[in-house]
Amino acid sequence: MYREGIDASGTRNQRILNSLPAGALALSLVYAFLVIQGFLPNVENPRFLTSTRTFTAVVLAAIALVTRFKRPGPDLAHPIAFLVAVVLLGQISIEGVYTSSPVAVAALPLAVLGSGLVMYSGTWVAAVGIVAVAFRVTGDLGGASGIDTAEAARLVIASVMAVAASAIRRRA
Repeated sequence: MYREGIDASGTRNQRILNSLPAGALALSLVYAFLVIQGFLPNVENPRFLTSTRTFTAVVLAAIALVTRFKRPGPDLAHPIAFLVAVVLLGQISIEGVYTSSPVAVAALPLAVLGSGLVMYSGTWVAAVGIVAVAFRVTGDLGGASGIDTAEAARLVIASVMAVAASAIRRRA
């Protein structure tokens, strides 16, 4: 039986599963660095962001360890990759709302596009794009600077490009 993103032998999902430990660990280390950086003198880093960054680093490290040592089945590769994307999008959204940083807002489309470069399933990549828009709109309702037409267009374009990148990878 054929399902999107899975060929007969499951090698595409296996490739994603094989890349998850290193990718999740690398992202975990980035957030661990941001946590450590927050304790340096002359660095403005609210405790709330330190807490959320610590949580993100721990969750990503746990995903890295589980995918490395427990070796879930290849059929779980896309859901786990989706979980990694949701954790990242959540952290980026929190930082965007809490700091009103244009860097955090610009990182959302990049995270969506990155998911398209990792995942083979267009359905899962589209779900990442939907989550990104939902997080951004929810952040906007929470009193952030507001989502304008250009930002919405960037998220939609990033989602379309991510799905296209996923489709190209499926054919390769």
